[in-house]
Amino acid sequence: MISTKDALYVLLIVALALFIISIILLLYSGVSLDIAIINAILYSLGIEFTTLSISKADNPFVPAVEIIDTLVFAILTVVLAGVFWDFISRSNIKTRLIANRISRLKNHIIIVPAEPFSFPIIEYILNNKKDITIVAIARNKADAEILKRYNLYVIEGNISDIKTYNIANIRNASYLIALSDLDSENVIISLTAKKLNPKLKIISRAHSQNGVDALASIGIDKIITAELDTAIYMGNDIIKNV
Repeated sequence: MISTKDALYVLLIVALALFIISIILLLYSGVSLDIAIINAILYSLGIEFTTLSISKADNPFVPAVEIIDTLVFAILTVVLAGVFWDFISRSNIKTRLIANRISRLKNHIIIVPAEPFSFPIIEYILNNKKDITIVAIARNKADAEILKRYNLYVIEGNISDIKTYNIANIRNASYLIALSDLDSENVIISLTAKKLNPKLKIISRAHSQNGVDALASIGIDKIITAELDTAIYMGNDIIKNV
């Protein structure tokens, strides 16, 4: 798949080729090189001015040149817009705008880390509770890009860094949902969250009894043990039937 940068380069080459063709056509019309270049530049910039003494009726190359240079102008406009958008995307402007909006939120839900396991949960919450605002913390670009499909705020950052939680405006959040695949990470996430906002209600995922005990010891409001419950259920079923 061609990248935006490559597409802009291709358009720029096409514009340059058309620009050269327009100069060649003017030269064939009997115009000197310097006049041909000046006229081509002016038309390419969308400036309605001509230094030509040749009328369109006298020479059919002139209207052809105008059409070509109009195309050059359109292509250059697209290229400049693309360059500007690429600059915005690569700079911190977009990130700062999102962070500014998040800083004004209240009673929102923070989901961390927002990874594939969390996607169905996020979708279910958003589909069934329209007035909920979610801030999702992703630890990599791939997950962050997927999350942008949903109606929520996305932060890409280190889930162990207090700065990430400050950007998520944890002090004004009402809930935090810890969904790591590792119990140790969920404990760290919960401890960090409690330190930054003691009033925050925390729901955490746990994978083992040790994880449940560790999370319970620090006062987590609700512990979800889907994998553990499934393992116990299946184990009991096997024991009964063996």
